[in-house]
Amino acid sequence: MALKYRTRRSHGMCTEMFRGVLMLVNITLALGSLAIIGILGYTQAESTGHLTDVCHSCKSIIIFAIALFCTLFVFSMIGFCALYRRNTCLLLTYGFYLVIFFLGAMAITIVFVMVKNGKFDNRMEQVWDAAVGSSTENLCSLELDLKCSGWQTLCSDNETYLTNNTIGCPACDAQTTIAQYNQTCYNAINSNIDDYYNPIVITGFTLAGLAFLSIVVSYRVRRYNKNDDDEGGTYTRM
Repeated sequence: MALKYRTRRSHGMCTEMFRGVLMLVNITLALGSLAIIGILGYTQAESTGHLTDVCHSCKSIIIFAIALFCTLFVFSMIGFCALYRRNTCLLLTYGFYLVIFFLGAMAITIVFVMVKNGKFDNRMEQVWDAAVGSSTENLCSLELDLKCSGWQTLCSDNETYLTNNTIGCPACDAQTTIAQYNQTCYNAINSNIDDYYNPIVITGFTLAGLAFLSIVVSYRVRRYNKNDDDEGGTYTRM
């Protein structure tokens, strides 16, 4: 009876195929993130001094976007290295961030759907009314950016806003301009939500699905590697 050495087991054709696809996805996301970071950085540098004149919130949005894509770059590189090297520590780190990403993508997408369906209308109105008395400049900037007036009642139709800035319309120097707008901020925000609803929901569920697939693949790769490390190759009788 002869003994034959059995080499490390294959991860399986499906696992290897998805591993290759996810490596390609991660390196594409990393390169894409670098490109977008460069574009955003250039835009901010070139637009400094004029950006706030056109869009009061754009500078903060660009900074947030740069931070977001820097995080995506690091995350994608960890994922690529983890899948390429099959390193247990990297796979565990990648898997941990994937779970957080999956839960975050699902939560944000579901909340966006709920906002679209009016589930937070009362809460949003309460937040607006509370901000009218404490964050007037921020609300005025928002109204100027969206070209809207008031929350659910136009400031031009609100007889008390000139003397009382707690009734849906913040008191600020730009209120004369704001009062000329013919749409409420509630309608303006919902109009923007309608414009981006389908792309955001499709993207959110797609990213959540991709994250779930990545979790499964990284788990299978890590499990096979652990079994191989424990066994270190075996002999079988022939």
